[in-house]
Amino acid sequence: MRALLAFFRTPDRPLTKTFALAIGSLFIGQLSFAQAGDLDLSFSADGFVFPNPSPVSDRGNAIAVLPDGRILMASGAGGNLTAHSFIMCFLADGTPDLTFGTDGICTTQALPYNHTWFWKMAIDTEGRIIAVGSADSHTIAVRYLSDGTLDPEFGQAGQVRMILGSSSHATDVVMDGEGRIVLCADVYNLSGHEFGVLRLLANGTVDPTFSDDGVVTNAIGVSADTRTVAVYPDGKILVGGNAIYTAPGELVRSLLVRYLENGLLDDSFGVGGIDTLSTAGNNWEMVYDMVIRPDGGIVATGQRIIPENSEQSGYLLQLTPNGSLDQTFNLDGQIMIPELTFATQVTLQPDGKVLVSGGEVVVERYDTDGTLDM
Repeated sequence: MRALLAFFRTPDRPLTKTFALAIGSLFIGQLSFAQAGDLDLSFSADGFVFPNPSPVSDRGNAIAVLPDGRILMASGAGGNLTAHSFIMCFLADGTPDLTFGTDGICTTQALPYNHTWFWKMAIDTEGRIIAVGSADSHTIAVRYLSDGTLDPEFGQAGQVRMILGSSSHATDVVMDGEGRIVLCADVYNLSGHEFGVLRLLANGTVDPTFSDDGVVTNAIGVSADTRTVAVYPDGKILVGGNAIYTAPGELVRSLLVRYLENGLLDDSFGVGGIDTLSTAGNNWEMVYDMVIRPDGGIVATGQRIIPENSEQSGYLLQLTPNGSLDQTFNLDGQIMIPELTFATQVTLQPDGKVLVSGGEVVVERYDTDGTLDM
């Protein structure tokens, strides 16, 4: 399996957040501007790059853009016995940046661990790269300098490994306004999966002002998994994923959980800080990505699977700041997108329009009221 990078054009100015879509090994990016929706032919001549960092199986999980416009892709490669994480760097035209790592690739196996894997990345205000994922079944965060070398001022030789539950892995990472690193993670125990949220200081140590030890875990329903995290300007933290509320495979609901800056659940959001969402029926659902609007409203995207016929559909939700469906958005706050069998990425344009990607390389744009932008 090989990774794919594809870049499209938008008539608006470049986005502050990279628009990336992970479909197994597939990515769609959103960077430059011209005719809306066209492939950007200034990127690798046809808008596509097919990186192949390993002769063994490999896939792409995350992309990010450095302040100087270089493009990063991160994930892992390997077989059953060992796996290592990698970050690839490309110039704005899609060619490999040979000054980054070794010939455009930095490979990390978090010694002495056999399996490391990156799931997401964030870029701090100094252009340093924070990649998160797992190392031998536990959460790991690794920081690189902009040239692909490990940052010796972060953790131990650039790496921080955290033991949470019987096993865990980070699923997303974001920087907050104070330069702290916020991660969400799936935490596994014998009783099931729990929501995990961690906050690290800039040097990689846990933040003692966040739940005393820098870590919060919440058992929600029978089992719960995280997929995405966002931070408000006031330091509140929003985490998205799903939860099982009966037997496994039944009543699997989309889930948003909001925390105060100190790590306590925010009682002003949902019910006791927990917002359980359903698009209808006894479906399997998951929030994959979300963004916070300037007014505090939330735009979330994800997937719904109907068990009776295995029908899959992406969805787009808009919520008010307190977590209720926004009735000004498509009348009921939700849009089903059947042409996207799963919707894994959402971003806002400067004019407030919403870009959603997923399925078989599909990108759609919606106006602020939820109508499809034709």
